[in-house]
Amino acid sequence: MRQSPRGWSIEAVASVLVFCSSLAMAGSDPDKAVEEGRAAIGDGDYKKAIRLLAPLAKQGIPEAQNAVGVLHREGWGVERDYTEAVKWFRAAAEQGHAKAQYNLGRMYDEGTGVPRDFGQAIAWYRKSAEQGYPLGQSVLGAMYATGGGVPQDYVEAMKWYLKAAEQGEPEAQRRVGFMYVEGQGVAKDYGVAAVWFRKGASQGNPGSQYWLG
Repeated sequence: MRQSPRGWSIEAVASVLVFCSSLAMAGSDPDKAVEEGRAAIGDGDYKKAIRLLAPLAKQGIPEAQNAVGVLHREGWGVERDYTEAVKWFRAAAEQGHAKAQYNLGRMYDEGTGVPRDFGQAIAWYRKSAEQGYPLGQSVLGAMYATGGGVPQDYVEAMKWYLKAAEQGEPEAQRRVGFMYVEGQGVAKDYGVAAVWFRKGASQGNPGSQYWLG
């Protein structure tokens, strides 16, 4: 390993300089740098996003780690690398980041970057759901509805669907409507089903729009 005159590795010095550069771009505020990085993703400027977010991820900032995971998963600004995506999702998830926990669960659910493992998927979805993240709640509900990795349990599925639907998650709203149509976990009630389908449809959910005709 190459050494600087003060005994630091050249790689460590470079890492510090890049980190400082990313903070300088955001006024020495890591939270602002993360927000600018996320804004760059929204604008489609993925090179800027990875330039801002990668050094923050290496410093252990979970929001940046999750975003870097997304960039690697999608191949935005970097070569697509599912293994690298899993690494960053895990780093953030283990710090309690709810979106990263959902993302890591999804990687296990799909067998992307890791061997498919419904048990691990359920575990991470549950951590996300218990923190109130609506996508985690909706997908955990789906796992119970289908018996994916857990015993099929419509009552438990409905519980998680409702938590997500009440936060405005459109696919969960469709699923709640469907559960009322089928009488799964609740008594059949077409009127209540229509209420939830209208909520989903108003957000552009095609499944809800289909059920409304």
